[in-house]
Amino acid sequence: MDRPTLQLALFCATLVFLGSTPGSTPAGQDWSRFRGPNGSGVGEVKGLPTDFSEEGILWRTALPPGHSSPVLFGEYVFLTALEDARLYTLCLERDQGEIVWRREVPRERKEEVDNRNNPASPSPAVDEEVVVVFFPEYGLRAYDHAGEELWSRELGPFDNVYGMGASPVIVGDAVVLPCDQSTRPVYAVTRTVRPNAMRYQAKAVKSCVAM
Repeated sequence: MDRPTLQLALFCATLVFLGSTPGSTPAGQDWSRFRGPNGSGVGEVKGLPTDFSEEGILWRTALPPGHSSPVLFGEYVFLTALEDARLYTLCLERDQGEIVWRREVPRERKEEVDNRNNPASPSPAVDEEVVVVFFPEYGLRAYDHAGEELWSRELGPFDNVYGMGASPVIVGDAVVLPCDQSTRPVYAVTRTVRPNAMRYQAKAVKSCVAM
């Protein structure tokens, strides 16, 4: 299976898993980060679909290649991709699969990675206000659900022979990004709402974690 087909297959599988019927987003059906809202890969949704045949697929949408997992929040699905050597964040309408917006981030450098990895491997993280994406060849960028850029933070370069694959996690008013490499293993990025402006500012803090 080639990479574009692989990402599309994962995307459809996620929709079958989490989207029982168009137009319905019951509590607990959001899948807000890599491996779900609690990071365990286990959901608490009941009444999941059991038909995985062609008749059970709600819709199909062709997507650029990428290794990230799609995340779902409310009416939208978010994921990252690599197309024509450019890095993108995509937002799709959850019920019909139409692409609502796509945003490019600058590809500041091209890092050598294991051939099993991809520059669009990390999955987005999303909550009710912000969508945060991490591209190892750029850094962090945050959007609102309409695709307007809120803030960005350039990071790297990174020192990992296999390439980076960690995904950001939103914890309260912070975005935490574990970076498995020889230096700078963890970034905690604060996101502070300015009164009236409702915009986000970012500041990176280096930290070490004892294992």
